[in-house]
Amino acid sequence: MLLAADLPVPIVECHAEKGYGSGWSWREIDGRRCWYIGPRDKPKSELRWHPRPFVPPRRERVPVKIESDSPRPDGPPPAEPGAFDRRWLELMEDLDRWR
Repeated sequence: MLLAADLPVPIVECHAEKGYGSGWSWREIDGRRCWYIGPRDKPKSELRWHPRPFVPPRRERVPVKIESDSPRPDGPPPAEPGAFDRRWLELMEDLDRWR
């Protein structure tokens, strides 16, 4: 016969900060707030801090040199005069054809 006491207890990993969504509770574990998803009265014996907390790898910043043939390296080249008006009129003519 299998008893409930024979089943392994699921260990829940602690988070240093409350995450998004609902259902988060906290208990003080090792002098810090342990955030987890679950009931407020979860036994402390079922909560654990990860042995090595995740630390995102540092990325080395490498300067990038951008070479451009544009006469204005700080932005796109200027549009030819009247280009917007011409394109707008073409779009309106296309719209009239579809009506």
